[in-house]
Amino acid sequence: MEALDLTETQRDKVFQIVHSAEPSLHEKQKVIRKTQELLHQLTTADQFDATKARLIADEHAKALADLLYIHTETQAKVWGILTDMQRNLLNENSNHMITNRKYKSLRACRVNGLFILKKHRWAH
Repeated sequence: MEALDLTETQRDKVFQIVHSAEPSLHEKQKVIRKTQELLHQLTTADQFDATKARLIADEHAKALADLLYIHTETQAKVWGILTDMQRNLLNENSNHMITNRKYKSLRACRVNGLFILKKHRWAH
């Protein structure tokens, strides 16, 4: 996001948008981890419980869908505060931003035509 030359107001808004989504993202990620573990346990059980597996798989799919929605909503909010020039720059440089170490607090990548914005801390 550094290359976008955000104003201080824009940086504050991006911070607020991203951080307001974090609790929901965290909860969905917990559900995803839990359901993955439960599904793994079912695959290694002495007897496979198809009904239980279906319920857990449905819960897992719902959490994944919710996670994607939250990412998309967050992205749309950030997109909404960018100028046309910043949007063009983000479109042109989105893949570069993933791998460039100077983007320490926020990274963007394009997934199926959508930009996914994530907080990211690089290990030193």
